Amino acid sequence: MPQRLYPAPFGQGRKARKARKAAAAAATKAMYEKQVKEQREGTVQTPYTQPAQSVVEPVYVSGRGARFRTTDMIGGRTGVGNKRAGSAVPRLVEYPTMNELRAMPREQLEAFHFSRIAMVVRGALDGLQFWRSDTGTSSSFYGACPSLNGSAARFGDVRSQVRPMALGPGVRSIIVYYYKHDVTGLAFLGEGGELNVLAQQGPGGCRNGFGQQRVDLGVTEKLVGFRFYTDHSTPKISFIIADMGSPQQMLTPYTQPAVAPAPQHVTRDGPGGAPAPGCYVCCCFPLVAPAPQHATRDGPGGAPPQGADVSGLIKTKDVEGCWVSCCFPLLPLGALYRKTATGPDSLKHAGVCLPLLIPYKEHRLRVPGTNDFRYTHDDCNVDKHESENRHCNGGLTMSIRIAP
Repeated sequence: MPQRLYPAPFGQGRKARKARKAAAAAATKAMYEKQVKEQREGTVQTPYTQPAQSVVEPVYVSGRGARFRTTDMIGGRTGVGNKRAGSAVPRLVEYPTMNELRAMPREQLEAFHFSRIAMVVRGALDGLQFWRSDTGTSSSFYGACPSLNGSAARFGDVRSQVRPMALGPGVRSIIVYYYKHDVTGLAFLGEGGELNVLAQQGPGGCRNGFGQQRVDLGVTEKLVGFRFYTDHSTPKISFIIADMGSPQQMLTPYTQPAVAPAPQHVTRDGPGGAPAPGCYVCCCFPLVAPAPQHATRDGPGGAPPQGADVSGLIKTKDVEGCWVSCCFPLLPLGALYRKTATGPDSLKHAGVCLPLLIPYKEHRLRVPGTNDFRYTHDDCNVDKHESENRHCNGGLTMSIRIAP
């Protein structure tokens, strides 16, 4: 090997490379030993995960109807005391206020819940709005809207993107998604946890320092309020929890408000207009679909169609079973899956994609007041149920129930 006629650049020689490798190995070993020590002493913490609130005994304040606690703030770690990204200074919001909740009598507090919630998620949680069950009114809009809060114009006005989702009194857990600056989404879970998603938006696209934290409600507790910072987004959020002193699993059954039956396609395949037994094929070609008509009176004495309640809504229990989907004109593409009700307004699909047999699982939520169920991560992906045995999605996809 010819001899090097000039010195090696600083930091690029063989000895320097060996030294850097040795230093990296020593740092890795030290980090591993530190983690092992923390695990043994019980002090280890997952990166980007905020301390669980159960570590500290919650502090309650008393009211007329119950006692209340406020969870720790969850969200970004870069502060809320000054303008962020040239926008408005974050302001602290409490909805309803703690004073109002403490003044509520027991009967009103037992019936109180949030009937609907609206969230706008882009990179982060950029819009929030709530609807109360006791007054039927909504809160102000909180988030990106220069005319309301002086937030920077470049973040836009997202009020037109608000899509309310049914919530109800059955909230048992809340998952908060966040990154280093803001909250990026919320998920409200009922009995059964992740198998019963009542409402969810996010997590958004921001991933720098991403994490999540779950807040679980006790058996005697219920969600009664929100406390959060807001500007063009939602830097931090916490929740007001009421301890009612008695089990709260669906104490007050939630029912959708009665609405006029949505337009439906009408089929009379069987004798006397009754649906023919067996499976049903939902053809979704716009040129051959029957014209929309108002709800039919197929049942005796004009009763609602099978699988629907008095409001014209199909019950999620009535669509459970084994389903098959196919996409026209790409006939080999489709899915075989089982549909399971996880709540009065939520469904879970679990099966395989055809023809490659790739397993998948997804959750869907009812669009309020309709028989449409949207995918939790895509508002444009909507299953439109025409009956408990068939639905269409997007005009070219049909799905039928092949077994209960």
